Amino acid sequence: MECKNRPNLKEQHTHLDFLYFKLLTAVPLFTVIIGFWRSSPLMIIPYLLWIGIHMTLVYRLLCTHCPHYGAYNGKTQCHYLWAIPAFFDGRPGPQNLLEKVGVNVLLLVSILFPVNWLLENWELLIIYFLSLAVLLITMMRYECTRCIHFDCSHNNVSEEDVSNFKKREKQEQQAV
Repeated sequence: MECKNRPNLKEQHTHLDFLYFKLLTAVPLFTVIIGFWRSSPLMIIPYLLWIGIHMTLVYRLLCTHCPHYGAYNGKTQCHYLWAIPAFFDGRPGPQNLLEKVGVNVLLLVSILFPVNWLLENWELLIIYFLSLAVLLITMMRYECTRCIHFDCSHNNVSEEDVSNFKKREKQEQQAV
């Protein structure tokens, strides 16, 4: 469902949004797995464990602040995660500095973790960085500029859109 007075804001994600971003994420993920398979197959295990830890920590540090967190029968549904129970207490409002730094450090570590092994396969390294660039640019262009999680440090919605959205929400609450 799109915002009525600003159609570019996304109030609710569809399953297709989730699948689209999982497909975008699959390209760098499988590139890394192929790189590990070629150079050090046992590294696939710690890498996949790290990705699980990364996702859990981001879910705790960032997602618990999001309006989508647990909003669908106690589950989160967005482009990042779909139908995942709200394991942690929701914490509406902005992240603290430690949470903001933590999310960005996690992202940086996750991106840099496999680079050493991909250096042995420069073709895979190029595919990895190009696919990450497409993923991050797509996120910044199509999600962060339309997201109703206005307190997120990555949110890039215009002040006018935020103001119009909050006015409309306030009017809807008063009408109820």
